[in-house]
Amino acid sequence: MLYGAPKHKQLAQKMQDALLKIMNLKDRKIKERTDLAVLKFKGPAVLIELGFIAHDKDRDTMLNPQVREDVCQAIANVILAP
Repeated sequence: MLYGAPKHKQLAQKMQDALLKIMNLKDRKIKERTDLAVLKFKGPAVLIELGFIAHDKDRDTMLNPQVREDVCQAIANVILAP
């Protein structure tokens, strides 16, 4: 989970926590990255990385339709939370 500005750190952490609850992947921690164009958006922005496609376990997890549905729901829940 990457974020582009300190003010987005809390969003990144909430997103990370929500996704770790449903995915059986290693916690690679959130990281600030100011050099990525996608994170230079003026509004709140995080870049979600769900795993490594070249890693068999990560790929199998991401190919599971229920996991994908759960990931989408977790992301929506964080975005819509008060």
